Amino acid sequence: MQTGNIRINGKWWLLKVRENVTENGVAKRKDIYHKLGLVSEHRPSSNGEAPPAIHALAAEKVAPINAGRNEGLSVDSLKAYLQWYLDYLQAGGLGPQGKKLRTTSLRANKRDFNTIKTYLLDMPLRSVRVPQLNAAFEKLVADDGDELRKTSNYRSIRNFLSGAFKIAVGKGKVEFNPVRDTMVIQGGDSDTHAYTLSEFRQLMQIVKDTDKYHTMRAAFTVAMFTGMRMEEIKGLRWEDYDQKTGVLNIRRTVVHHKIVEGTKTNDSAAPMPVVGIVKKELLAHLKRNTGDGFIFHKASGSQAPIIFEEIIKREIHPACDAAGVKFYGFQAFRRGVATYLHKNGTSELMVGHVLRHSKKSSKSVAGRHYIERDVEAVRKELKKIEAAYLKTR
Repeated sequence: MQTGNIRINGKWWLLKVRENVTENGVAKRKDIYHKLGLVSEHRPSSNGEAPPAIHALAAEKVAPINAGRNEGLSVDSLKAYLQWYLDYLQAGGLGPQGKKLRTTSLRANKRDFNTIKTYLLDMPLRSVRVPQLNAAFEKLVADDGDELRKTSNYRSIRNFLSGAFKIAVGKGKVEFNPVRDTMVIQGGDSDTHAYTLSEFRQLMQIVKDTDKYHTMRAAFTVAMFTGMRMEEIKGLRWEDYDQKTGVLNIRRTVVHHKIVEGTKTNDSAAPMPVVGIVKKELLAHLKRNTGDGFIFHKASGSQAPIIFEEIIKREIHPACDAAGVKFYGFQAFRRGVATYLHKNGTSELMVGHVLRHSKKSSKSVAGRHYIERDVEAVRKELKKIEAAYLKTR
C-alpha cells in the first residue's frame, strides 16, 4: 500500500501518488499530483515536515486508491476529451440518451464546443469542478456584452457539456458530472418576430402537401389562423375538434413532453373557431392520420403527442435554409395574428379575445368584468386574416 509523497511546490502542498489512469484511451500506471492546500495556510513544522492537516488530506486522497476505487480515471485534458467526445459521436457512438445522434444534433454539438472551448481552462478532465465551469460561462457572457445570445443558446452549450460528462462518467473517466450544479444562464430577449402573410405563404410553399410535410403544414396553418400556442396545438385530440360547428376545444397542453390536463389560464381554455383554410388542412392531415387520439402524434403509432421541436430541427430548418427562407418558430405565428389584427384596426380587447388572454390583462373595467368573449366575433376577425392571405402571392 502506498502513502504517497508530500512536498512543497511553489505555494502549494503537493501529493504524488501512482495511479492507474487512461490517457488517450490507453490504460497505464502514472505519477499523479494532487494539490492539498496552500503553504500560507498550512505552515510546515519546525523540521520542515507537512503539518497534521496536510497529512490528513493526503490520507483522504490515498485511501480510495489503495482500496481500488477511483482508479482508471482519465488524465486527458478537458479540451482533448471534448474533442474525443465529438469524434466518438460522429463515429456513431451512443449519446447521453442512449441513441445515435442525428446530423443536426452533431452539428449543434460541434457549434457549442467551438463557442465554449476558448473559455475552458487547460486542465485535466478529472479535476474539473463547478467553479471552473461557472467561470467559463461568466467569461462567455462578459464577452457577449450587450449582444447576449438567446437563453436557448446558452442552455444548448450547458447541455452539450453535461452530455459529455455523462458519457465520461459512464466510461469511468470521471466520478461525477459537475455540470449538473452549474449556473443556468439567462440570455437576451427572445425573438419577437411576427410572421407576415407573405412570409407564411413562402413557408407553405416549402412545406407542400406531401406525406413528408402534411403534419407540419397542418400544424403551422392552425397556428397562423388561430394564434394558438404550440403547447396547446400539441395537446389537441381529434375529439376536441367539432367539425360540425368548426371549433377546436382547447382542453390540455403538452409541456416538456408531459401532458397537462388544463391550460395556461382559465381564459386560455376558450373554444377556438376555425376558418376554411384550417378546415382544409386538417382534412388533408386526417386522410393520412388514424383519426384517433392526438391530432398531431408521433409516427411510431404510440399515440404520444408529437415533438415539434425535433421535426423542426431535423426537417424544417434544413428545408428553409435550402430555400433561403428563415423559420421564426411557433410564437411568431401568434405574434403575426396579433400584429395583423392591430394594424388593421381591430380593438385591443378583441385581439385579446382572439388570443384568449386572461381577462385580468384588459386595461378597462368593462373588459375585465363585463364583456364576454364571443366565438363568432372571433371567427369574423380570423376570416379577415384568411381573406387577406388568399390575396397574397
